[in-house]
Amino acid sequence: MKKPGAVSSDSFTVFFPGGTGRLEISGDSVKLAAGKNSEFVKSNIVSFEKAGDLALNRVAVELKYFDMFGNSDTFSFAMHSNDFRAAKASLGK
Repeated sequence: MKKPGAVSSDSFTVFFPGGTGRLEISGDSVKLAAGKNSEFVKSNIVSFEKAGDLALNRVAVELKYFDMFGNSDTFSFAMHSNDFRAAKASLGK
């Protein structure tokens, strides 16, 4: 049972050319460990979109966001299609 006032946290496996990583969404914080570790606030995400279908029930994903200096950046990785839908709902994008 979740404690009152507890922040929900979602964690998803991501796949990138160097191996596997994690996308963690907790409250207003988003952490992406995919080759390098990045952390940013959910409100800085511009889009979280499916870029195409892949084998093994995976989809290509593009995550576009603004960093703390206002620069636009894009991460491209793959996820299981069910995880993509759940992450998209969690991000509200």
